[in-house]
Amino acid sequence: MRFVDRVDELGALFGLAERGSGVPVYLYGPEGCGKTRLLREFARRLSGREGYLVVYIDALEERDPGRAIYGSEELRRLLVEAARGASGSLGAVLAYAVTRVLAGVEKRLVRGKHVVVVVDDVARPIGLDSVEAYVKSLLRLLEYDLAEKEPASALLVASTSEGLSLERLRRHPTWLGLRLLWGMPRDGFEELASILGAPSRDAVEEAWELTGGNPRALIQIATIYQWSTEAWLHDLDISVVVPVLARIRAEGLLEELHTLLEDPDAAVTRASPRLQRLVRLLTEHNLFIYKAATTLAGKPLPPSPEQGIGEYYAWQLPAYRTLLQERLQAKK
Repeated sequence: MRFVDRVDELGALFGLAERGSGVPVYLYGPEGCGKTRLLREFARRLSGREGYLVVYIDALEERDPGRAIYGSEELRRLLVEAARGASGSLGAVLAYAVTRVLAGVEKRLVRGKHVVVVVDDVARPIGLDSVEAYVKSLLRLLEYDLAEKEPASALLVASTSEGLSLERLRRHPTWLGLRLLWGMPRDGFEELASILGAPSRDAVEEAWELTGGNPRALIQIATIYQWSTEAWLHDLDISVVVPVLARIRAEGLLEELHTLLEDPDAAVTRASPRLQRLVRLLTEHNLFIYKAATTLAGKPLPPSPEQGIGEYYAWQLPAYRTLLQERLQAKK
C-alpha cells in the first residue's frame, strides 16, 4: 500500500539523520499508530542517499534475515555474520549485534558518513528488565565507539509500542530523547480512507471518531470488517475490553476506572496508589498511555477530551473508552 502523509515526521527524521543526535532517540506510541511503517519508509528513502550508512532492524522478526534487516549491504552482511549460530529470536539477536558490529567495524566504512541505525519494536523481544541497559549501550556507542570513527553524523533510533518501558526510561532523561508518535492527522487519515475505498463521508467520520486517526485500526475496519464499525467494535469488546474489565473488577478498581474514563489526567492530578495500580494495568494491556512527551514532529499532542486525550495521559483508541463506558452503564 502506498505510503501516506507523515510529512512532518519524515522531515524531522531526515533532519536528525543529517545533523545527528547526541543521545539515542526512543520513539513510542499506541499500537497501530504507524511507527514501523514510518521507520521502514525512512530507512528505505535514506538508504539511497549518497554518503549515508543505514540499517533498519525489525526486532520482532523471529527467523528471516530478509525481513529482519534492511539497509546498506555491507552492514547487512556483517550483521548476518554476527547473528549466525546465535540462539533466540533473530530480531533480538540482531538488536544486540548491531552495537557490537558498529563498535568493531573498520573506521573506513564509517568515516565521513551519516550513520543511521533503527531498531524497531525493541522492548518486547529483549524484555523490560533489559531496556535500560540496552538504551545505555546505544548511548555508549554514540559517545565513544562511533565517535572515534569520525562519522559526519550519527543517529540511533529505537522504538516500541510497549508502554511500561517508559516508566524505567523516564528516570534517565540524559540518556535518550523520548519522542511520541500518534495517529495520523485528519487529512492523512481521510486520504488513507479514500485509498481503502471508504463508502461514504459518514463512514470516514465514524472511523475517525472511534480510532482517533490510528491507521492500523482504519485498515482493519476497511479490509477485515468491510467498513462495519459495529462488527469491529464487537470483536474489540470481546477480545480486549471484556477480559480487562474482568481483571479490573477482580482487583476492586471500578471506581478508579470511572475516574480515568472521565479524565485520563486524573492519573496525575488525583494520583493515588489505587489509581496508579489501574494505570499500570491499563498500560500493560495497551489501552492507556503516557503522552506528555514531545511528538516526533516537535510539537506536543494537544488534549482532546472527546477522544480521551489529556495533557499527560490518553486512551490509546477512543473506542476503548467508549466500550468501557458502555459496559459500565449497562451494569447500572
